[in-house]
Amino acid sequence: MGNFENDAMDDAHNIWLTVKFEMRKHFRRRRFIMAVGISLFIALIFSFLPFMVGGDFPDTGIAFFNNNLGFVGMLIVIVAAIFAGDVISSEFEKKTGLLLFPTPQRRGTILVGKFIAALIPVLLSVGLYYLITSISVVIIYGFADLPIEALYSFLIALLYSTSIVSVIYFFSSFMKRSITSSLVGFFLIMMIFPIISMIMNAAGVEPWFILTYSGDLITNVLDVTTENFRPGGGMREELSEPDMLLGLIMMAGYALAGSVGGFVLAMRRRME
Repeated sequence: MGNFENDAMDDAHNIWLTVKFEMRKHFRRRRFIMAVGISLFIALIFSFLPFMVGGDFPDTGIAFFNNNLGFVGMLIVIVAAIFAGDVISSEFEKKTGLLLFPTPQRRGTILVGKFIAALIPVLLSVGLYYLITSISVVIIYGFADLPIEALYSFLIALLYSTSIVSVIYFFSSFMKRSITSSLVGFFLIMMIFPIISMIMNAAGVEPWFILTYSGDLITNVLDVTTENFRPGGGMREELSEPDMLLGLIMMAGYALAGSVGGFVLAMRRRME
């Protein structure tokens, strides 16, 4: 029992060391600045767009929130591709794994730490986006009009972010080049999944197993009737809406399958 506890403590410490090392790399490469800049720019643009075009704000804070969240799905994918696209593939592409993997630290703890270090910036970017939008609601409408549904939407967005990072992490675990894993994950989520959803809906079949379909819960939880077009999301052709429980289960399933699958493949991968 004592050996098990010692091993667990050593693994936890090694995971923390990997997370800290990877976070420092993100700072050195100015990726954090890039992610924060994207989140701030998009949130502020949507918050003050009516001012810039001379239009009117929505009547309620919840409608304002709904309008601003039209881009959050794309934001998640962009930031996830930045941080998770090369999380494993770069070690094999640049041969840095020859120095990293033979260290006394177990490869499994390195891979777990890398996943966590890729996930943290994405969650922080989403949190910043929601924070700016919440502050805008308070400034424009008052604190009383800040919807509690925004909190539910935020929690769903965190789960969705985890699933997106897991999918891109999975591709990074076996693809040879970082740019390839980033682009494949990006286009799968931004184009292929939505196209499949649209085709299935047109055929009268609910695409309940498509990750981006479940991601619509981020805005659906606000329960606001909107037009078919939403900023950053393109035309919405869905004829059906995802069930809350099933959608959450699917997002959690993608998060688990992507992270575990990527971990297993990376553990078996050998340096060429």
